[in-house]
Amino acid sequence: MFPLLLPILSACIGWLFAEIMTRFLFAPVLPGKFFGVTLQGVFPRYRHVILSSGAEYIAGQLFSFGDLREKISDPDNLQRIMPEMEKHIDHFLRVKLKVSMPMIGMLVGERTILQMKEIFLKELEELFPIIMASYIGTMKEDFDPATMIRQKLATIPAGTLEPVLLNAIAPFIKYVKTTGALLGLVIGTINVLLFYFYR
Repeated sequence: MFPLLLPILSACIGWLFAEIMTRFLFAPVLPGKFFGVTLQGVFPRYRHVILSSGAEYIAGQLFSFGDLREKISDPDNLQRIMPEMEKHIDHFLRVKLKVSMPMIGMLVGERTILQMKEIFLKELEELFPIIMASYIGTMKEDFDPATMIRQKLATIPAGTLEPVLLNAIAPFIKYVKTTGALLGLVIGTINVLLFYFYR
């Protein structure tokens, strides 16, 4: 009777082993002594290294100064903001110029305003990508996205990320437990077959 229960027992052991191993990924959060051995979850223990590597990966994959420069230099994107620029230039020529320089404002008529606006817009269209590319180059030297992400992640209290990650990888954990149980069942069945074959 016992040999027939061996596959079931092996499956239970396999599932239990997988359960313990997956639990040890995140718990215990704080290190503790157990028979003189320090126990702590893999993630809490190597939290700094994991978050640092994650920050580097996120910054490298999702944030690219080259892509940002390309987006800004794209003529289609520039054309989308031209109406807003035109509105501000028009307001400047019609209102602010007359307030700041009343004498010039008195001499500027509608035709002159339209001509000046056209000149300003054309100049802006040429200058804007150059200015923004220069600004992105400066920003690249002063701004490190990986460091910023790392600092933000470091402020998250210990024990806060673990439940979120545990929930995110729940399907994987279920798969590991099922695999452990099936592997135990297969090993138990092989043992039973070997027992009956060689007895």
